[in-house]
Amino acid sequence: MYDQNSASITGMSVTWSSDDAAVAAVNALGHVMAMKNGSAVITAHSGSVSATAAVTVIQSAGSIEIEQSEITFKSIGRTVQLIARIHDGNGRVIPGAAVTWSSGNTAVATVDDNGLVTAIQSGETVITARADSLESTTTITVIQVPESIVVEPSALTLTSIGETELLTARVLDWNGRPVMESAVNWSSGNTAVATVDDNGLVTAIRSGETVITARADSLESTTTITVIQVPGSIVVEPSALTLTSVGENAQLAARIFDENGHAVPDAAVAWSSENKDVATVDVHGVATAVRNGEAVIVARSDSLKTTTTITVIQVAESIVVEPSALTLTSIGDTARLTARVLDGNGHPVAEALVTWSSSDRRVATVNDRGRVRAVDPGDAFVTARSGDTSTTTAVNVSQSVDRVVIDPSVLTLTSIGDTARLTARVLDGNGYTVFDAAVTWSSGNPAVATVDRRGMVTAVKNGEAVITVRSGGEADTAAVTVSQSVSRIVIEPAAATLTSLGETAQFTTRTLDGNGYPVSGAAVTWSSGNPAVADVDRRGLVTAVKNGRARITARAGDAATSAAVTVAQTAVRITITPSVPTIDLPGGTVQLTATVFDQNNAPIDDAPVTWSSEHTDVATVDANGMVTVVWNGYAVSMPVPVITARSGSLETSVTITVRRDPRGGG
Repeated sequence: MYDQNSASITGMSVTWSSDDAAVAAVNALGHVMAMKNGSAVITAHSGSVSATAAVTVIQSAGSIEIEQSEITFKSIGRTVQLIARIHDGNGRVIPGAAVTWSSGNTAVATVDDNGLVTAIQSGETVITARADSLESTTTITVIQVPESIVVEPSALTLTSIGETELLTARVLDWNGRPVMESAVNWSSGNTAVATVDDNGLVTAIRSGETVITARADSLESTTTITVIQVPGSIVVEPSALTLTSVGENAQLAARIFDENGHAVPDAAVAWSSENKDVATVDVHGVATAVRNGEAVIVARSDSLKTTTTITVIQVAESIVVEPSALTLTSIGDTARLTARVLDGNGHPVAEALVTWSSSDRRVATVNDRGRVRAVDPGDAFVTARSGDTSTTTAVNVSQSVDRVVIDPSVLTLTSIGDTARLTARVLDGNGYTVFDAAVTWSSGNPAVATVDRRGMVTAVKNGEAVITVRSGGEADTAAVTVSQSVSRIVIEPAAATLTSLGETAQFTTRTLDGNGYPVSGAAVTWSSGNPAVADVDRRGLVTAVKNGRARITARAGDAATSAAVTVAQTAVRITITPSVPTIDLPGGTVQLTATVFDQNNAPIDDAPVTWSSEHTDVATVDANGMVTVVWNGYAVSMPVPVITARSGSLETSVTITVRRDPRGGG
């Protein structure tokens, strides 16, 4: 205590007080005792004066301790509250002291901020509590102890043989958590119905019921397995079927399978046909062909159905051809064969395709409708074929004579001895030739024409004859006329030479037919190819007109021939004019003309004439007959000049009279 001047006052009475004795208490001596953490004000009173002191109580940790030193968990998920006590230096608990918790292995156990420990999995860990620098630990052991076993599913139905399902067995601890790595043993109460392997995989063996048991140590649990095959598919065998005869039967089989393809025994099957006009099916699956076509056969089992297609295609097993034998009597004759194609049950095969063929098309042909046509006499077999089946019909072609035709029906022979072949066509009812048919020939007038056994007609003389041919009871005739026609003319003489104009020559003819026989009374016409040289009259008399060549032609019908006529005048005499020529001296001239004549005194034109002078010193003559006096010897006696004209072997001469010039002195 102090006075006004801050001097210490001793012996004064002082009282002490705390405004919060729960935090800090003070005794009469002023001794303060901490009671709990907090703040308090301590007041000292003396008389009328007082003084205060603020007291703060803050415990400091002196030690820390976890109440549980070790804990063992038998179930995952179990929790335990750990309590950590912190003491101050006086060993007093520090309430509300901050503690941090941690787990050395949170995979085994965790601890929260309040010290709540939770088991996570089997194992061991250390939980640590810390306060400031102090810490304390406790050991946590997690060891799951099986308390129960649960099998899932609790009941199971398998619908297919071989179907599998994995059962799970959960071994649980007290807290219902799975006990890891707990060994489970599996067993089936009836392995004929279902088996189970070490992993709990159940396999259906056959329909029935069994119990599957899972055991873990002394624990066990069961589940009931029911195997009830449920149809999953239906198969009809055969999947497709062909019936080849109407009325043919076939057994269909329906096999019902579960989802794993195992047969479901004794499954009910209902059968039906979607086209009963083609095929029917009975309750036992027996299908029956009704007619050609396709039918769908349906097999049903519960909600399942499947189909198979039945095709009815009749296959020919036999063919009946009518008629079974056939005879045709004329080439070209036709007859229709009919074929009935039958299946294995003897039912007609509807719309069966039949092909026809002939063993010898040279005898008989057959078309695609079975119509047979005769081609030539003989025998053939016609085959009707359908599929692999065939049958044959014997066809005989034997021509019967229906008529005989001569060709030609009219015949003219133009030469005696001429021959002509008549042909006789022996025909059947269709006008086809009957080859090798026997025929006989005859002539109604063999004096005019004959006929041999081969139909060769020979002309004998002019006239008419009827030739008849017979075969069987049939006959035909041909009219034969023998009428010679001139085929060749012979002129006699074959050539003639006329040497004088006006001279004549008589030509004659012989008219012959093609065989050289004379044709009597044949009209002959004559003509000249050059009438200016030689003319001919209607009787063949030829007259020479002028020198040259001509062809005289004789015609009779279409025949003609000719003869060569040559007109070549032959000189028989020659004359000179003037016959008494006179010429004056000196140098006088005179023109002489020489004329050559034939036998008929006709001048010969252009006849060659040569001239000559006997006394060329008196007078000369040129090639044209011009005479010129060349004498000049007046005092001398002059020879008489003679001029000669020659033609061939003929010649003639004239004497020239020369007159002296009256003025001169000769």
